[in-house]
Amino acid sequence: MINARRAAIEQKITHLRAQVAVLERERVDLDIAARVFAKLAAEAVELSANASLRGVSPDESRENGTIPQHANPVDELDEHIRQIILEQGRPVPRSQIIDGLRARGVKIKHKQPGPSIGMLMKRRPQMFKSFEPQGWWLVDRPYPPLDYYPTDAPE
Repeated sequence: MINARRAAIEQKITHLRAQVAVLERERVDLDIAARVFAKLAAEAVELSANASLRGVSPDESRENGTIPQHANPVDELDEHIRQIILEQGRPVPRSQIIDGLRARGVKIKHKQPGPSIGMLMKRRPQMFKSFEPQGWWLVDRPYPPLDYYPTDAPE
């Protein structure tokens, strides 16, 4: 009886630790989103200030193409991919990730974006995990349908 009670308590402790790890990862996700938002807000203010110094409104500068178009930095691309996977709530095939990136307006400067996006995710085993043929998942998120429970939560 004592062993059964002890096992039940240990199971509850394990479950609570897993919940704490999930909440901590969500906090990290929110911190990342806040940093991305702050960076974008600062860029918007700078673009607005530069346009107003030239006597051009921000709307006019967007219309006439004076706001520079550039490829997204890799860390922003990682965040876009992460959000696409989170929105789907399941492993996402590479082709659907590319479609999601395009729908978000992300420019991919490769002739064959599939292999380059696949390589990007393969080179980030700390962020992405492949569940072929289902697709890509987040390494720090449990996925019970495939019996995946990360054991080493990032600090």
